[in-house]
Amino acid sequence: MKRILCLIVTILIVLTFASCGKGYSAEDSMNSFDGGMESEKYPGGAYDSDNKVEDTATEKVEENRKIIKTVDETVQTDAYDDFIVSLKETVNQCSGYIENASYSGNSYYDKYSSRHAYFVIRIPADKLDTFTAGVDSMAVVTSYNEGIRDVTMTYIDIDSRITVLEAEEKALLDILSKADTVNSMLSVRSQLNSVQSDLASLRAQKKALDDKISYSTVNLRVNEVRVVTVTDNPTFFEEVKAEFTENLYDIGQGFRDFGVWFLGNILYLLMFAAFCVASFFVLVKVRKHLARREENGGSMPKDKDEEEKK
Repeated sequence: MKRILCLIVTILIVLTFASCGKGYSAEDSMNSFDGGMESEKYPGGAYDSDNKVEDTATEKVEENRKIIKTVDETVQTDAYDDFIVSLKETVNQCSGYIENASYSGNSYYDKYSSRHAYFVIRIPADKLDTFTAGVDSMAVVTSYNEGIRDVTMTYIDIDSRITVLEAEEKALLDILSKADTVNSMLSVRSQLNSVQSDLASLRAQKKALDDKISYSTVNLRVNEVRVVTVTDNPTFFEEVKAEFTENLYDIGQGFRDFGVWFLGNILYLLMFAAFCVASFFVLVKVRKHLARREENGGSMPKDKDEEEKK
């Protein structure tokens, strides 16, 4: 009997310890699961430092963005010659240069036609606003468009490829200096030529980007007009004034053109007037002669000398 009781007590003790062990294990597993989820969501200092590194890199890229600016602008002016002179002075003051210039209008056969000009101007990027403000103060802007192209990633890609190729070039030069056979030298030289060719192309692309980034491009069209057009929502009286001014200009220009034509062709006009006067006297004389003939019955009148002889 005692043995049976001891056996039952022993079994109960074993079962008790087993149940306690199971409960502890489940709780530990839950705690470890919670801890794993927390560490996945919030890994701690390493995660924060990575974010800070990425943020710093992003800020540096933002600060050093490679931007290409292009401005397309059209202006009109009633003082064409003065504007061209002032424009060139403004370009020089902004440390820029005129890359291309073309002029049209005012031909020999049409001296009074409107003139036009087209300029491709390169201005330092940091002085672009100063230049456009100067142009706005000298003429009336009829159209303006500013385009911005971000080439940061292209620039970084070219720069990194240049770095890799420069390292490869250095390694090939080192190998070439240690080559001991003709075949190995030719093989290394072929690879080196290919690398150097790629390097030259990439460096040219980078230089072209640097030029476009540091100097903005302004495509400027200049139109000569007789009367500057008011473009900022003119009132009724401003429109009437503009129309009246244009009509007065047309009348004055008409008198001016007539005066220029008259004085410029005075010799031809005098010759034509002399011809008209001579023709008039000839016609008068012929008419008198025909009238006298009719009075004499159709016969020609005799001269006075013949009559005196008879």
